[in-house]
Amino acid sequence: MKKLLPALLAGLLVSGSVLAKDWTEVRIGMEPSYPPFSKLSPSGKIEGFEPELLALYCAEMKLKCTLVSSEFDGLIPGLLAKKFDVIMSSMSINAERKQKVNFSDRYYITPSQLVAKQGSPLLPTAAALKGKTIGVQRGSVSADYALATWQSQGVNVRQYSKTPEAYMDLTSGRLDAVFADKMEIQQGFLAKNSAKFSLIGTPVSDTKYIGEGIGMAFRKEDQDLTARFNDAIKKVQASGAFKKLSDRYFKYDISKG
Repeated sequence: MKKLLPALLAGLLVSGSVLAKDWTEVRIGMEPSYPPFSKLSPSGKIEGFEPELLALYCAEMKLKCTLVSSEFDGLIPGLLAKKFDVIMSSMSINAERKQKVNFSDRYYITPSQLVAKQGSPLLPTAAALKGKTIGVQRGSVSADYALATWQSQGVNVRQYSKTPEAYMDLTSGRLDAVFADKMEIQQGFLAKNSAKFSLIGTPVSDTKYIGEGIGMAFRKEDQDLTARFNDAIKKVQASGAFKKLSDRYFKYDISKG
C-alpha cells in the first residue's frame, strides 16, 4: 500500500495537469451598444470604458484577449455554448445569474433609475407608473425588476433588444420613461439630451434584482480563469490605473458607487 500511494498521487497530479487549461488567449463577449461603457466606432471596432479596462486586465495577466460582439440577452447562452470564454458587458451580479455562471469580483457598481421628460412627476413605484409605458432592455436587471414588481400592477413594460432603441421611442413620445443603468443614462443618453430629459425619482438598488454590482461572468468549470481575472482586478485597482481610467470617463471612481 505504501508503494502504491506515491504512484496514485503522481497519477492524480498528471490527471490534474491534463484537465487544467493553459489560458493564453481568451474571447470576451460584449454588447457594443452601451456608451460610454461600450460602443461601435465608425470603423466597426468596439471601444469605450470596458474595452479599455479589459486591456488593462489582459496586460496584467499577459493574455491575448479578443472581443466578440453579442446581443445582451445572448451573452450567457453564448458563454455556455463556448462562443466566448468571459462576459464583460456591464453585467450585474445577481442570484438568478449565479445559478448559471460564476462571477468575478465586482469592478463597479451603479443603481437603475428612470429617465423621462424634464419635470415628469413619475416615481419608480407601481402606483405612480400604473397605466404608463416604460422601456427596458431585454435581459437586463432593470427589466427583471420592472417585470417582477411593476408589470402585474398595471404598468406596461416594453422590452427592447438594445437600450438606444428604447431611447429613440422615448424621444419620439412612444414611451413615458426608460428604466436603465443610472450611469449609462447620465454618460450616454443625457450627454446629448439633457435639455429635454432628466433622471427622475430615486435610484433603485434592490439587490434581489439590481444585484451586487457589475462583474465579469465565467463558466462554472473555469474557476482558474475566474481566479486570474480576480487577481488582475485587484492589481489594476491597487495600481491606481482603474481610478485614472474611471476619472477620464466619469470624473470619479465608479468602483465605489
